[in-house]
Amino acid sequence: MIEGGATIATPLAPVVDPTTEAVRTVSSSLALSAPLVQAPPRVIEGAPRVGDLRSTISLAGSPPQPLRRSLLLPDSEAKRQLSDAYARAIAAHAGLRTYRPEYDDGIDFLLGVDRSVQMAGGVSANCLITVQLKARSGLRERHGTIRLQLERVVYDRLVEDREIPFTLFVLRLPSSRRDWTCCGPGHLRVGGEMYFLQRRHMSGTVPRGKKSCTVGVPLANRLTPNSMMGLILDAIGSIEALRTRTAP
Repeated sequence: MIEGGATIATPLAPVVDPTTEAVRTVSSSLALSAPLVQAPPRVIEGAPRVGDLRSTISLAGSPPQPLRRSLLLPDSEAKRQLSDAYARAIAAHAGLRTYRPEYDDGIDFLLGVDRSVQMAGGVSANCLITVQLKARSGLRERHGTIRLQLERVVYDRLVEDREIPFTLFVLRLPSSRRDWTCCGPGHLRVGGEMYFLQRRHMSGTVPRGKKSCTVGVPLANRLTPNSMMGLILDAIGSIEALRTRTAP
């Protein structure tokens, strides 16, 4: 207040919000600081490198690149998996059960029914046949059979007289791996056929000292849901006949 009643407005001191000021200070310090240095990617010991995989991701519409052959399943393992899938698919169609034994001893799975089957004389029994799988490509035919080379131990199992029949399933595949499967709209086709072989189809013996031999698998023994069911019914009949002969 001055003389004459006039007033002079005194400018107010700026009000500083401590919260806002703190944020401004932090932002300024970040802007002035050096850019963050990104840590190098962690390398996992033994993991394949991107260059090895030849990435299958499609970029910019380009088709995916195939993996190196060395990273894929070897032919022998691919054949084994195909034979297993082929046999189990037929078993599923026939309504039969498959079991993988804890200790295979050359047995890939057990096939049949695990419930009691009524037989003559009021005897009931479960019936599971033992199955070993083989898959071969480029097998030749001769006199209505497929020529198959077997290891000595497999041959001995086939000709052994046992209550539970030993059965060999052989998947015959085309020579080229590209023809082993075909994926089309609504279907997946395996380019081959499976055959079965049992003791009753065998003849002759393996000469002493030989580790392998060649046997003929009849082309008539093509594995289908009906023929697979026939194997189980034959096994039930064999068990019944054996128990009848050995009954006191």
